Amino acid sequence: MVTPNKFLYPILLNIEATVLSLKSEYKTLKDKDIERCYNRLKDYFRKKSFNKPCEEPESPITKEQDLMDEILNTLEEREAEKLDNHLLNSAQYTNGENSFLNVYQIYVVCFNNLAKSVKLWRKNKTGPSYLAYIEESLS
Repeated sequence: MVTPNKFLYPILLNIEATVLSLKSEYKTLKDKDIERCYNRLKDYFRKKSFNKPCEEPESPITKEQDLMDEILNTLEEREAEKLDNHLLNSAQYTNGENSFLNVYQIYVVCFNNLAKSVKLWRKNKTGPSYLAYIEESLS
């Protein structure tokens, strides 16, 4: 698996901290739930990055809907504080050779990395789960 760029770490850690905060409320939250949420959010932000009209992602499963809502709130706070604006239109912070034109492109890369990470830990039958991994990493 490709290691994410270090400049994305604050965003990734913010998202993972949000996941952990909901884990205490939803004891049944599983890696597969988180992976589905990350993929829905990735698709949502991909559409937004191209200025396509789109509704916020929804899930009929309450814990997944609450998780997506909390992650969206976390990212809205980051946007309101302009925490990631320094990453835009910069040759120093790129996705491959391309600069990020909007924060949504950054979020797509973040959720792509996160979804791959969950899948890796979920498929690893001999080790800890993704949730256990991030809980250990963030404590």
